[in-house]
Amino acid sequence: MVIDEVLPQFDVSRVDFVVVNGAPEDVYRALLEYDLVDVTRDDRLIGALFALRGIPDRVMRVLRKRPGSAPMTSIRLGDLPSEGEWVQLGEDPGREIVFGAAGRFWSGPIKWERITRETFASFEAPGSARIAANLAVHPYSSGRVLLTYETRTAATDDRARRGIRRYWRLLSPFIGIVFRGVLHGVKQQVETSR
Repeated sequence: MVIDEVLPQFDVSRVDFVVVNGAPEDVYRALLEYDLVDVTRDDRLIGALFALRGIPDRVMRVLRKRPGSAPMTSIRLGDLPSEGEWVQLGEDPGREIVFGAAGRFWSGPIKWERITRETFASFEAPGSARIAANLAVHPYSSGRVLLTYETRTAATDDRARRGIRRYWRLLSPFIGIVFRGVLHGVKQQVETSR
């Protein structure tokens, strides 16, 4: 798997999956075209979870009298840039796409760093972490595909590692809701277009 090359060692991870009725090439095309922002718009629970997670950022902006950033209107995996806060980190076309970010996200305001595929591999800023995630298509049975979503997080030091593990223990169930929302969104897109 490409994710094994991108982030082979990690501190926490989560894998979710769904079986999709469709051809592997159709599922892969759908996951590249699926707008990840749709999951926050279409599912009230997931939208509420994202709103709750954003509270510390909004409070700190108000206290520091800084303008807020514009909300993201679209995030398609097939359109991820090669440089930015969230970037494409690798791909096995037709089978797997890996994307990720680096920064601090587990306490207080979220601070993503600008990265590239190359700088992600060597990112070591103290008190930070790297996140690599993938969506992968696995042949399952005749006319069916297993679609998986995995995320891995690796801390840059022990203090960050402790923070990430606390964050993950508390929020992993909610992160799973988001992952399953994405998986079911792709599944619905494939199965309704058949």
